[in-house]
Amino acid sequence: MPLGSTSLTSATFVLAGRTTLSEHCPAEYIEVDHTIAKRSPYLRIYLPQRVRDDRPLLSIQLGDIDPAGFKFYIEWLTTGIVKLSTQRGLPLNSCVDLIYAHTVGSSFSQPHFQDYIIDTLAYVLDPTQKPDLEILGQLFLEKHASSQLKRFCIDRMFAHERKMLSMVRNSLEDMVTENSGVKDCEYHVHDNGVCYRHARADDVEDITVNVKVEEKKWSIDDDPELNAMAAQHLGRTKATSTTTEVLSKASLRLPKFVACIS
Repeated sequence: MPLGSTSLTSATFVLAGRTTLSEHCPAEYIEVDHTIAKRSPYLRIYLPQRVRDDRPLLSIQLGDIDPAGFKFYIEWLTTGIVKLSTQRGLPLNSCVDLIYAHTVGSSFSQPHFQDYIIDTLAYVLDPTQKPDLEILGQLFLEKHASSQLKRFCIDRMFAHERKMLSMVRNSLEDMVTENSGVKDCEYHVHDNGVCYRHARADDVEDITVNVKVEEKKWSIDDDPELNAMAAQHLGRTKATSTTTEVLSKASLRLPKFVACIS
């Protein structure tokens, strides 16, 4: 079958090969069953609404999406899980494909997939990680790496130092997180505030409907008159302050002057 077309029951996605400081891989053509691709809101955009029996589907360009991460995403769409080795206690540099899978979820706006990958990483990684410059470079050079993924990896790399710092300063933030119900979801994105482990995306109601937003409290920073008065006392508007002081003294002396000439 030619590279530029595919069968009527599947779609072929063209992905640029992984390019890092140490890797330059060629582009990959990945064929996905049409019904599986339609399960993805992102991929569905690229699929034709009508398929002609006499015309095969053309390949679909996805640009800089990582091939390995994309394969994990398709597996998750197909089965709801990603099959991995049962081995645990792995270093971060052995889980690069999973890290890229999270960036694919970020690119496709699939928070349930992102959170699933984070939980998978937490399961297979060794709790004690060492700082890895290559992983850090990957995280901060990859434009699709989310803040949750960066924080997860950095916290794993510097877990010992973070724990020691928390002990030294008795971090209230860590204490609250440890005792709260969101401890296991600390690095999750969450779709509409709901964890994928408790509800499917299509069963989730919009929980933001009845949320009341607290009005902004008054602050001196929002009062221009008080700010101007403060600026005068702090010497920021010296000329204005001097003028005001002269006028104030003049107003005090004016009654005495009027009394004298009377």
